[in-house]
Amino acid sequence: MKSVGHALLRFVLQLLSGTSNNQRIVLFGVRRSGNHALTNWLTNAVEKEQSDLTPLGERPPLSHAFCSPSGKVIHLNELNELDFRSTFKLFLHTRKKTRKCKVLLLSFEDVRPSEYPNFRRLSGTEVHIRRNALEVISSRYHNLHRKANKGIGWSRQSCDVYFLDTLREFQRSSQSAKTLTWVYNRWLDSPEYRKSFLQKLDLSFDLIPHHSGVGGGSSFHGTSGRIESKLDTRLQKVEPQTHWVSFLTELLKNHPDLFSDEERQTGQAFIEGAFKG
Repeated sequence: MKSVGHALLRFVLQLLSGTSNNQRIVLFGVRRSGNHALTNWLTNAVEKEQSDLTPLGERPPLSHAFCSPSGKVIHLNELNELDFRSTFKLFLHTRKKTRKCKVLLLSFEDVRPSEYPNFRRLSGTEVHIRRNALEVISSRYHNLHRKANKGIGWSRQSCDVYFLDTLREFQRSSQSAKTLTWVYNRWLDSPEYRKSFLQKLDLSFDLIPHHSGVGGGSSFHGTSGRIESKLDTRLQKVEPQTHWVSFLTELLKNHPDLFSDEERQTGQAFIEGAFKG
C-alpha cells in the first residue's frame, strides 16, 4: 500500500513539473563529494558559458530551488530535507519554470539510493556521485569543526558510522543502463572523461565551474578560485590538527576498505609526519 501511495504522489509531482517536456536528471551523493560542482558543470554545459544558479527564494522551500540565467536549467536541491507539505509547495510554486526549462536537476544528499524509494525520487537519468573517500571525510571533518568554532551545531556533516556506511555504498556504486556513476576525481583530471560523460546526457560543452556558493562553498577555499584537489595539502589544512590526526589514525585502521592504496599511503605518510613534527 505504501508503494502505491508513493507512486501516486510521484505521478502528481511529475504532472506539476511538466517533466515529460524536458530532460530530468536525478542526483545522489554525500555532502562534500562534489554535488554542486556537478550541477554547476551541467548548467555550464546547457547554457554554453560560465553560469551561476540563482536561488528563487530566501526561505524554505523556495530556497531549495535554483535557476540558470536563461531559465534552461532548474535545480531542486536537497529534496530529502523537505517534509511532505514543503515538497508539494516547492513543486507548485516552481511549476511555470520547470515546465519551460530544458533540464531539471533533482538532488538528494546523504541518503542511500538503495534505501530511498521515496515519492520525491522522480524517474529520469540517475547519477550517483563518487569522490575519493579521504577527500570527502577531511572536508566534512574540517567543516564540522569550523562551524562548531562559531557556535553552530552542524550534524548534517557528521563523520559517524552511519555516514561511513552511506559513503561506502557510493564507493561501490556501479554503472548500469539506468544509472550513471560520476567520479569527481576523474572528472577534475580528464578532459576525455568529461567529454564522454557529457555525451551520455546529450551534452557537449565542457567548462569546469568555479566554487559554488551553495552550502558555503569549499571547506578549504570558500567560494573563490578554481576547483582543485590536492589530498596531501588538504590533510594538512584540517583543523584541529591534533584531533584530526587521532581521528584519521582510527579511520584508516578500522575502515581500510573505504580507501584506495594511494589514499592509505598518503594518509599514513601524513600521520607519520605529524608525529615526527
